[in-house]
Amino acid sequence: MTTIKRYAPAFECLGFVEATTKSGERRYIIRRQDGSTQWLRPMQMHGLAFLTSLYPDIGYWRSRHPKRCRSGVDIQDAMTWIVRECHRIGLYQNGTSEGSR
Repeated sequence: MTTIKRYAPAFECLGFVEATTKSGERRYIIRRQDGSTQWLRPMQMHGLAFLTSLYPDIGYWRSRHPKRCRSGVDIQDAMTWIVRECHRIGLYQNGTSEGSR
């Protein structure tokens, strides 16, 4: 019998917070592998550099969010997935998400 290795997730979506000012943007909360928590605006979550900062294996991103017309990563699809995960978790308040209660 083969034992399956289980790895801790490289990052975790923790939820979102609403904008605190009229001109502000919603923030998305992500816990990185090192345990640090980041509060990010949508434009901070765009680009291959951001994705590989969350999980450095480009093959991971390419397999889950492939470009339709050629090889590579569909960055917009990956960012949309992260935002949806944060919304699925729920509103982040004082270290917890409402959706997880």
